[in-house]
Amino acid sequence: MHFDSSEYSGTDYFWKAMSVYIKTFTPAIKILLIGYTLLLLFILIKGNKKERLFFLVSLLILGIICLNPWMAWFLVEHFGFSLRYFRLFWVIPVSMGYTYFGIKIYKGFNSGWQRVLCYIFVLGLLGSSYYLVYQKSKTHDIYTGAVENTGLIPIPNIYRVEDDVIEACRLIEEDAGDEHALKKALYNRNVFLEIRTYDASILSMVQYPNEIPEIVNFEQALKEENWEGALWDLFKGKLGGASKELINPDTIRDVCINSGCEYIILSKNHKWRKKFCKNMTVLGEAGRFIIIKVE
Repeated sequence: MHFDSSEYSGTDYFWKAMSVYIKTFTPAIKILLIGYTLLLLFILIKGNKKERLFFLVSLLILGIICLNPWMAWFLVEHFGFSLRYFRLFWVIPVSMGYTYFGIKIYKGFNSGWQRVLCYIFVLGLLGSSYYLVYQKSKTHDIYTGAVENTGLIPIPNIYRVEDDVIEACRLIEEDAGDEHALKKALYNRNVFLEIRTYDASILSMVQYPNEIPEIVNFEQALKEENWEGALWDLFKGKLGGASKELINPDTIRDVCINSGCEYIILSKNHKWRKKFCKNMTVLGEAGRFIIIKVE
């Protein structure tokens, strides 16, 4: 969901951020937010004094912080919140609103069969959650970690982010020398899902999960100076029909530099790992990854 914040000054940043949000929300998220808005309207009309005070005042405060173009500008301009601003929206109490409303409905049921239906509904939700999370679901909306963990054992560190990703971030931040500066890096979708919750300053060259580039013909991409397309080909290890003879350390380095990529979090199993490392600086290893500086 990243974009170049330097191109949007003042309150324009806020409106661009809103545009990115709307375009990248999945249908499920849109339904949840619409439902939450309807719940707030219901509380405004039918709720008691305490309910209105809690939900509406807290939403007002969040609105001042999150849904305020001038506050967005202030946070971006003075505190470097250009990317971290997106994270503020996770504090909107959607789940708490649905939970409270569900309890209200349950308390309103007087007959036994109505409460039995509630129990069945709750058990259905638990069963669905079990299937999506504990079982190996094929949906892309559920992520339980790049490393298989069928027991769902919590990651021991306080950030609940895989240690390999934390170490990769440490190496990049240590080299950059400024934890607030934006760094453009190439990494896979699993790393993206981890890294965006830990270090939002390390930008992804690929706009996961909504915009994933297609494999192009590598030779044609070089001729047309389609550096981003060529970089994706190299990273995926597929050349779109072009000859593998084109792959050499000098070409890889040129593509990386011209694409604007600054760092690469590369799997140790990548078939062109040695060629990636030969003419660029290897900062170190992070578990199953090699961290490369493009220079």
